[in-house]
Amino acid sequence: MSISGRDRKLLGLWAVVMIAGGIYYFSGSGDSTPGVAASVDSIPLAERRVARMRQLASMVPGKKHLVEQARADLASREKGMLAADTAPQAQAMLLQLMQKLAKAENIELKTKELGQARPLGDAYGVVTVSIGFESTIDATLNLLARITQQPELIATDQVRISAANAKQKTVQVRLTVSAAVPRKLVPEKKGLAAF
Repeated sequence: MSISGRDRKLLGLWAVVMIAGGIYYFSGSGDSTPGVAASVDSIPLAERRVARMRQLASMVPGKKHLVEQARADLASREKGMLAADTAPQAQAMLLQLMQKLAKAENIELKTKELGQARPLGDAYGVVTVSIGFESTIDATLNLLARITQQPELIATDQVRISAANAKQKTVQVRLTVSAAVPRKLVPEKKGLAAF
């Protein structure tokens, strides 16, 4: 078998590259572990690190106290959520509460409508109830004030007021009220509606 001129040149080049690679590998300059350089100020640096760690460790009890305080605050606020087994039960509780508040202001509810339960963030849900009635402006304002004074986590979502009877000075009101509930009461959406 004969070797062409081009192949001889490639074999020569290959031999040179192999020899150079072997020298580089065995000379130690190809060592993958870098040398350790001694630091001149390593003791003061270590002392500063220790002081910083001590400072951080001294803050831990204070942060634990803040976490416990936040948990207690959250628990007291969550007491206002409507406690029910299902979303319709929570809506019924909200409707009963609104009937009680309206009765205290001598307001007769004419229409009652239950809305859909929906999520409120990742941990909570919301149930809504819409009521319709005719009353005076004073009674309507007193009802709205009573809603804000309740221990339950309820709030007005929507208020629509229109004139009803000019001689008796009454207004027609449609009021939508929401209440916070645990997220487990909100049904999960499945299929394309989840997008």
